[in-house]
Amino acid sequence: MNYLVFDIGGTSVKYAVIDNSLNFLLKNSFPTNAHLGAISILKEIAKKVKQLSSYQPKGLALTSGGAINSQTGLVLGASENIPSYIGINVIDFFQKEFNLPTTILNDVNAVGLAESKLGAGKNFNNLLILALGTGIGGALIINNKLYEGNYFGAAEFGKMIIEGNDWEATTSTKALVSIIKTQRKVNNGLDVFKLYDEKDPFVKAEVDKFYYRLALGIINLTYSFGPDIVIIGGAISNRKTFLKELKEILIPLLPPFYQNNFKIDIAQYKNDAGMLGALIHHLNNK
Repeated sequence: MNYLVFDIGGTSVKYAVIDNSLNFLLKNSFPTNAHLGAISILKEIAKKVKQLSSYQPKGLALTSGGAINSQTGLVLGASENIPSYIGINVIDFFQKEFNLPTTILNDVNAVGLAESKLGAGKNFNNLLILALGTGIGGALIINNKLYEGNYFGAAEFGKMIIEGNDWEATTSTKALVSIIKTQRKVNNGLDVFKLYDEKDPFVKAEVDKFYYRLALGIINLTYSFGPDIVIIGGAISNRKTFLKELKEILIPLLPPFYQNNFKIDIAQYKNDAGMLGALIHHLNNK
């Protein structure tokens, strides 16, 4: 059986045809054009659904940023990046159009499901997932089940207060780049870490502070939830030495008992994680 899966991002919408064994039959993307608003995005997705009808899909699985009631499909909260998104019922929109079973899930929660079933967390029961990027997203898997919390807003870890600020305001990849931009010409995280590797003194000092703030947040979350493993995703985690550099600062801050039991790893699934997690959620809710 085949399913159509869509991952709605800020700049692009990734989509795929995936079978019930989680094999990709087709994979592509198109620009989100978020400035045109949520309904425009959903209409573009509907066009793709019609174009892919030859695959005889048995369902439609979506994932998107924002606080989303995964039971009803209602968007409860969203960034300003997609205008007029809050209040739209995504499940109703597509089921009225296509009469296909439809599900939707928050994007980092979808990543969490993918890592729990297939990736770095597949051998663990309790996972804490962090996604570093424009902000800091999170997901919690407790006793092998996704925990969405009240208002479907659990694991918004980026809103924690660390050193007097929202954690993501100082410790997201976007925040790090913004800090370095004040004194160096950089465009992205790759530029920042190139200077870091070249031992630029200003960049090294700021990246070390970044790792320290990241470590503080992870330690607080570890004390709060006691996960079997912490899993970190986002483009910055592709850096080969990222985990080593983080652990050099993080591990000494933990008391001995935690040091002996603490596990942290990098997410195994990158660009496809959201789509795989969206389908896992769909299959779990058939």
